[in-house]
Amino acid sequence: MLSLPRQVTIDNDGALLQRPAQEVERLRRDRRIRAAGEVRAGRPVELGEIGPACDITARLDAAGGLRLVTDAAGSEYLDLVRDPMTGEVVVDRSRASLDPRAKGGSWRLPARLGPVDIRVVIDHSVAEVFTAEGQALTLRLYPVGGATWRLQATASGAAPVPYAVEAWDLRGLQVHDRRPEPERAS
Repeated sequence: MLSLPRQVTIDNDGALLQRPAQEVERLRRDRRIRAAGEVRAGRPVELGEIGPACDITARLDAAGGLRLVTDAAGSEYLDLVRDPMTGEVVVDRSRASLDPRAKGGSWRLPARLGPVDIRVVIDHSVAEVFTAEGQALTLRLYPVGGATWRLQATASGAAPVPYAVEAWDLRGLQVHDRRPEPERAS
């Protein structure tokens, strides 16, 4: 399942690389978040509110992460975190829905060690995650919390972890039928 157009290329080793098509950036409207700083484990930093259709770019250092919170109490969320040992981006939806019928699970995307740039495009119940290296993951989440969505910077480990995040709301796609109008019988 995919929700947005992608640019697909093959690298010199024959690996498939995926990125959102450049035209997707034209769907961005009001920038909601532009933040950079440091975060410590156990003390998430509130970055601001986002809409249920948004485009997020982030630079995450080792042991850094993002949390998309979708309920007022903070118990319904999607986590995107760096594994400090492997550098992988771990996408965990085990708490992404308070509905007991929703499936959990986590996935890992390969990424280089050190800071990594990711892009997350969310369209209500679909999240597409891309690394700068061209790795991609599409997943479903079913938030039922009913609150305004918000984004947090998170961390694990003892040292402060730097982060940089920008997020935009997305306007909906409009499909225009460019076929000629059928001739009408008189």
